[in-house]
Amino acid sequence: MLNTNINNRVTLFETPLGLIFLIIMSLANWRIISAWSVNKILMTGPKMNEFGANATTYLMFSDIVASGEKKAAAECRYQFRLDRWNCPEESIMTQKSRLSATQEASFVQSILAAGIMHTLTRRCSLGHFSDCGCDDSKKGKRGGHNWLWSGCSDDVRFSARVSKQLIDSLEKGKDALASMKLHNNEVGRMAVRKTMKTICKCHGVSGSCTTKTCWRQLANFRRVGYYLKKRYFKSLHVNFQEGKLGEWNVASGQGLSFNTKREIEYEFIVIA
Repeated sequence: MLNTNINNRVTLFETPLGLIFLIIMSLANWRIISAWSVNKILMTGPKMNEFGANATTYLMFSDIVASGEKKAAAECRYQFRLDRWNCPEESIMTQKSRLSATQEASFVQSILAAGIMHTLTRRCSLGHFSDCGCDDSKKGKRGGHNWLWSGCSDDVRFSARVSKQLIDSLEKGKDALASMKLHNNEVGRMAVRKTMKTICKCHGVSGSCTTKTCWRQLANFRRVGYYLKKRYFKSLHVNFQEGKLGEWNVASGQGLSFNTKREIEYEFIVIA
């Protein structure tokens, strides 16, 4: 178990040793470990009746998780291609202790959550789910001067909800490590939402573009990778006292407590 007693400090993206081993081992050798990790997520995560307990649904989500993991691994290797650490593919057992409390392991945690959500959103847009298609929550509303929300926006609300069930439900604890793991997952999902693009189409006589209709579209996963890499360089340290998270001031050696969970979510969002 990861030791968190020293100054009660943990990395903002930090993940418990158990899940790090699961995630990085899956990144290390897809053919050997991928099937096990997919089953681990699906069977110990959400109750299958939430997705309609049948073999077809199970296989569909198994494929989504496996594809999301593969996408995350490829992007992780790309983002660290010029670094000394490049998402290790072998000798994981000899590195797991060092990786368990590093920014690198934290990046892996976040990009895995992003990869699964990104894959879910793509499948949703392709019509693979009966209860998911376009996000029309803003349709018909004015978005700015002479343009309206319209078209078929990618439904990230659906993918965020399902990926949250798939990943977050793995964590049953309420301690510092559990809080960090859940935060890491949200970092990845936030990256998918924040990197979406606004696409517009002009309407008017002879291409005058007197009005426009716009919709939101999922970005290429490379853009998500860049987003997370920036956060990797500026990750914070936090302490955990009396059930609350707080930023750790390395210079002064003092913890700066946040009052609410909502406040720390905002703190992550403004990191740039």
